[in-house]
Amino acid sequence: SLTEVALRPGINRVLIQAFDAAGAEIERKHHEVWFDDGSVTDVAGAIAANTTWTAAGGPYRVTAALTINDGVTLTIEPGATVYLTAGIGITVAPGGRISAEGTEPQPIYFTRPPGATDYGGTITINGTAGAPETRFRHVFFNVGSDRAMACEANSNVVLDHCEWLRNDVAYLELNGGSFLISNCIFPSAANASFQSITGTGSTPPGGRAIIRDCFFGSTRGYQDVIDFTGGNRPGPLLQVYHNVFTGSDDDVLDIDGTDAWIEGNIFMHVHRAGSPDSASAVSGGDDSGQTSEITIVGNLFFDVDQAVTAKQGNFFTFLNNTVVDQNSRGSEERREDIVGQPDVFLPAVVNFADHGSAGARGMYVEGNVIHSAEKLVRNYTGAEQVTFNNNLFPAGLSWSGPGSGNMSAPALLNDVIVEAATGVSNIPTPTKD
Repeated sequence: SLTEVALRPGINRVLIQAFDAAGAEIERKHHEVWFDDGSVTDVAGAIAANTTWTAAGGPYRVTAALTINDGVTLTIEPGATVYLTAGIGITVAPGGRISAEGTEPQPIYFTRPPGATDYGGTITINGTAGAPETRFRHVFFNVGSDRAMACEANSNVVLDHCEWLRNDVAYLELNGGSFLISNCIFPSAANASFQSITGTGSTPPGGRAIIRDCFFGSTRGYQDVIDFTGGNRPGPLLQVYHNVFTGSDDDVLDIDGTDAWIEGNIFMHVHRAGSPDSASAVSGGDDSGQTSEITIVGNLFFDVDQAVTAKQGNFFTFLNNTVVDQNSRGSEERREDIVGQPDVFLPAVVNFADHGSAGARGMYVEGNVIHSAEKLVRNYTGAEQVTFNNNLFPAGLSWSGPGSGNMSAPALLNDVIVEAATGVSNIPTPTKD
């Protein structure tokens, strides 16, 4: 009923704000409004020349398979809406590209036509050597057959400030292309069981494989959040920076045959449920004879069965991480306890093998703060190359193997919420000695 709110044909994302008496914003939310003025532009077949879709010219309804040809750019402007009819997808041919760059107030929507009961198909990005960059910024995806988007070998894709609205099929597949995924939201799975992101194959030389500053909801059942296979030095590394992972019944990052750098992430609520093996925030394994060398630095692990599992000849470097509340409460690991040996199968902060798997090559563990934990190591035989240096353990945990400078003492972590609210820190002031 607010006639002064201008609407475009298709899906509109309207910002609603509340202000106090002084004019300061006190709350906000977004509300989606479908505006149907009877105008719809039907598209199908091949796009053979550079084409632009505008907000005013839409919404655009893809009625049959649509392909962006080699050497062609499809530009989708801020505020545009694209309807994918049941089972119909969009394919970018090798050498083609999509430039769909919305803004926060005017995002772009890929969705099903209002009133439809079936979803549109998958958006598939194919690649070639030197492929041009396909970009999606401020885009909402509400599509997908078995997955919403697939980026194939030698593709070159940027996804920034995107959000997946449909949460009953996999969100993203990354198969041997170059990618930068940033500031995106991957919601918790509904009743379906799937991995949020999967990937196979090595990133091409000169490419990148980066996932950063994203939010990941939890998966269900025997499913990892990110399952990535392939990619070793001297090629580009998988890099996972500053993401928030809110839970998994299996692993959060399952990285097989893949060298990786994992830094500044928050891993929470990882407990085995419905999985035939253990659950860890980060796990690496062998793939086709390729092992994983993974550096894990500056991350926070909270309420997890295990922070990391290295197995099948993998080697991990575990530096300057913080582990709070490593535990097996509610985990299926507890069900496998052996009478008389109650801790044989209990999880630990670091694990050196998995159920029925070969052991790790080793792990270098330095400068970590462990606030609370049931157990420090699991499946350590002494044959692995393991060193612990300058780590802080909680009372009751210690390490007698190779290394030095480790100590058991309270972590004295600061409660930033309390400090922000009161202005008083609960960290004791250090004395001179």
